[in-house]
Amino acid sequence: MFVYLLFIFSIVSSTYIDVVTKCICEELLIENDCNIVNYCYWDQNKCIDIEDCTIESPVDCPYDIKCAYVDGKCTKFTSCDKYIGDKSTCEAISIQCTSLDGNKCQNKVIPSCSEFDEENCNYSDGNEGECGFIDDKCQVVKQCSDIDLIKGEFQIMKCVSNIHSCKVSNSKCVQKKCSDLQDQSSCQYIHLYDPFDKPSSIQICKWQDAHCVDAMPNDLNESNCFIDTIYSYLWNPNSKTCQKCNGPPPNPNPPDNFELIMKVAIMIFVISQ
Repeated sequence: MFVYLLFIFSIVSSTYIDVVTKCICEELLIENDCNIVNYCYWDQNKCIDIEDCTIESPVDCPYDIKCAYVDGKCTKFTSCDKYIGDKSTCEAISIQCTSLDGNKCQNKVIPSCSEFDEENCNYSDGNEGECGFIDDKCQVVKQCSDIDLIKGEFQIMKCVSNIHSCKVSNSKCVQKKCSDLQDQSSCQYIHLYDPFDKPSSIQICKWQDAHCVDAMPNDLNESNCFIDTIYSYLWNPNSKTCQKCNGPPPNPNPPDNFELIMKVAIMIFVISQ
């Protein structure tokens, strides 16, 4: 019973906020918020969504989840199996696509962490997220403390690479806190560790009495509400409050593994430079 009550208390006392749902342009009520993101523009006292897939670059277009570069122009993405070509052609159409038979495009398939051997595990990301060789098998890393279970030099390397979430303390990898941020400019938020390095929850921080401390959305103001919640809350000038966004309507067919595909593609790009 005591353990159960302690668990309930930890949930209630947690100040992490959900940042999965992002604001859409039409929700934003002030010009400053609207102009922060490159997919919105302010016109006649309204925030308007820039038309989809107007990207001219054949390099940038395939990296947009909604777009595909086909016949020399950026157009709306439909599905990989609607396009034809070999592996390089399909990947140039959309980051979500590849080809195994050299004739038609198909969705990229990313293996599970369990499919990697010890040699490749700690370098890899599976379809569940970042992998680590723990307890003599390759599995997904779910929290900073899991990194402590990885043997050898990868332990410190992985902890340091997750700079937004984790830190090394007394030779252990632990979840960061607001108090770990030492200057006012960096005192915004801390990511709760996420296997895809795309936080679904954050701890908001604020600078107070020369220290970075925990905060909540109602501590934010017009200048930092939108930014410090990673575009998940907006400033309401009427109520003078930082309020949660509703976000876009649900997508019935979200692309499989897109965020992971994007992360892997960026890693390959950086290594190849």
